[in-house]
Amino acid sequence: MKKRGQITIFIILGLILLFAAIFLIFKIASSKKQIIVEQQTANIEQLAPINNYVILCIEQVGKEALIRLGREGSLEPNAWIQTSSEKVAYFYYEGTDLFPHSIGIIERDVSNYINANLDGCLNDFASFDYPIYAKKSQLKATTTFNQDHVVIDVTYPITAMIEESEMTITDFNAQIPFNFIKIYEVAEDIIDETKKDEIFGPSFEFIFNLDPRPSVEIVTGTSTSIYIIEDLSQMIDNEPYVYRFAVKYDESRL
Repeated sequence: MKKRGQITIFIILGLILLFAAIFLIFKIASSKKQIIVEQQTANIEQLAPINNYVILCIEQVGKEALIRLGREGSLEPNAWIQTSSEKVAYFYYEGTDLFPHSIGIIERDVSNYINANLDGCLNDFASFDYPIYAKKSQLKATTTFNQDHVVIDVTYPITAMIEESEMTITDFNAQIPFNFIKIYEVAEDIIDETKKDEIFGPSFEFIFNLDPRPSVEIVTGTSTSIYIIEDLSQMIDNEPYVYRFAVKYDESRL
């Protein structure tokens, strides 16, 4: 009986030690987790000026891309006509349809423009008073057009040395309130109608009945027409959005 009592005491002591160890491990894990959360919160607060600065540059360069896209029709055209001020992309050239019928092509072109020009806006973070390093080879922008916004997601590892601590921020998101899809669909309708009548192109009745009804001006030359679509309901930098593209007819059929 005495031995059984001793064994019982040892079992109880073992259980007490086990529960004490489990409790201690739990407390240590909780403390570490709390420290990590607090550190992450502190990092977010300290990196906020960099995050805001990068987003402002993404918005600025994104707007530049959209404005240039409007002036020229395409940021990476297959063929174009040179006007007195800039080139304008052909979306139809002597029987060949050059319109980007997948809007993903234009999204890619805008992303490429941002990849090529974002660093110029960031200016090596010269306005900051602590060292900042960017992995420029890993810059990647992804542009998405939706019905309300142009969404630009950028992956760009940027590391800052703040108060002897190294902190890194990688993902950025900017949104420009602009519906490019509406303009795109109007332009596509015009090109589709052009293919039905390669001599005279879309009728004025067709242009007038476009939905949504934009302001469309047609500048006509010998064999080339430049369409100028102005959307008075949408503004970029307080200016109505203007989108231009060109159509060249086969002169031998005129």
